[in-house]
Amino acid sequence: MISMSVIHSIRCMRKEGASVAAIARELGISEPTVRKYLREVDLSDRPPVRRERPSKIDRWVPLIEGWLAEDRRTWSKQRHTATRIHRRLVDECGADVSLSTVTRKVRELKREFGLERQRGFLDLSWHPGEAQADFGQSDVYWKGVRRRMHYFVLS
Repeated sequence: MISMSVIHSIRCMRKEGASVAAIARELGISEPTVRKYLREVDLSDRPPVRRERPSKIDRWVPLIEGWLAEDRRTWSKQRHTATRIHRRLVDECGADVSLSTVTRKVRELKREFGLERQRGFLDLSWHPGEAQADFGQSDVYWKGVRRRMHYFVLS
């Protein structure tokens, strides 16, 4: 794109009667560019036109909201992730939606439901010969019954 001062020069030279070729030669731009800026009336940038159309995921939103509502009552590590929701939609409902579409919608819905996860980490470092121990808990199915188990990891 050329500067506004060059566009102004193109228009002034044309008003004075200069030909398109003469204007192009004097300003060092191509003739099609000169014609383009002589034709244009409004030089402001045109905003992109976006078609409004329903999203493929709109029909599944009530189901997703139900799953997220259930997640409010569950332990934080057992809540649905966007990937898990996508997998359930495809497997259980035969939905034809992409993971990125589901991720966008789930992020939006989790904000509404107040289920956003706190982000954070500790930069851990230890000297050779030292170890790190981690404790945690997870829900597992043991002999057909869902139970919360504790685990220990030493690394």
